[in-house]
Formats: sequence, C-alpha cells, structure tokens
Amino acid sequence: MKINKIFNVFINLISIFLILLGLLSILVFRKYKGDFFSYPILWIVLGGISVFVGVFLLIYLANQKLTSYKNFNNDKVDYLKNNGDKYFIEFDKCDIVFRKEYVNERKKKSSRAYIYDSMYDNSQNNISRVNYQIMLKCSLSIDNKRKVFETRIFNISLDNLKLKMALKKGTYIYINKNKQSDFYFDLNFLNDDVN
Repeated sequence: MKINKIFNVFINLISIFLILLGLLSILVFRKYKGDFFSYPILWIVLGGISVFVGVFLLIYLANQKLTSYKNFNNDKVDYLKNNGDKYFIEFDKCDIVFRKEYVNERKKKSSRAYIYDSMYDNSQNNISRVNYQIMLKCSLSIDNKRKVFETRIFNISLDNLKLKMALKKGTYIYINKNKQSDFYFDLNFLNDDVN
C-alpha cells in the first residue's frame, strides 16, 4: 500500500514536470529566431506532446483513484453481506431526517435584460430552488441495547421516498460483528421504478 502511494506521488511529480517543461518549451520557442536550435517548430510540437502526456497522466491517476475507491466500497459491501449480521428493519421504526438547502440560481437571459431588470427589480434574475438532503435514522435492538443507525444522504423527493418505503415495508442492514459502527443499509429499492 505504501509503495502504491509512493508510485502515485512519483507519477504526479512526473506529470507536473512534463506539463511545465512542455509549456516552457512552447513559450521559449514560440518566437525563437536564433540559429542555435534548428527547427524551432519541432521543439514546439515536442512541448505540446509533453503537455498532453502530463495531462493524460494526471487524468489517468484520478480515474485510478476513483476506481480503487469504488472497488474498496464494493468489497466492503460484499464483506458485510457475506460475513456481517443481517437484521431486518421495518420502515415504520425509522425516522426520515431531512434538511432543506436553498439554492439561488441566475436565470439565463441576455445581458441587456439583466441590466434593465437590475434597475427595477433584481430578484427577477434569480430562481430559488430547494434541495432536500434526506436520510433515514433507524433504531435497532442489538444484545438488549438500543442502537441508532443513519443511512447516507441521498437525493430523492420526500413524497417519492415515502411511496417507495410504503411499498417496500422494510429493508436489511448488515452490521460488522466486530465493529458495529461499520454497517451497510440495503437501499437498492430506491433505484427501482414505481409503477
């Protein structure tokens, strides 16, 4: 694991060096008129290739990190499903916790319309939208002790969530036997279409 981190840092440094070297060669040879280096266009092309390779390496590493995170998360879910304690939670024992977040967005208009509107009523230029950040908070009795588990935050309308919960009645939670703070809610029913 430590070797992998060192390798990633090394590749990051190489990609940044290639980008800087490429930009420097493009800037230096853009207006070069001397005789010391023949074919200045060749150096400009090599600089462009160097920038391209550096950017490609940075994008590649970012994708590798994202893929490794997804694989780690999938492995964790598989481990909990296979080795964890499985409990059924009824949704009537769960609370829906939601937080409203108000977002102001600008309407898309021409600049002339913005000028005229700002002289009279600037609020016409903004659209207020409400985002709900919803999660479930469920209590469960484990070894005669009451434990509260919270799901991750998900984006779904409150009415749609209540409808899907009414149709499903309950779901499973998988809890690590050794560490109860490590758990997984099976919320795949939220991706199903309601007919």
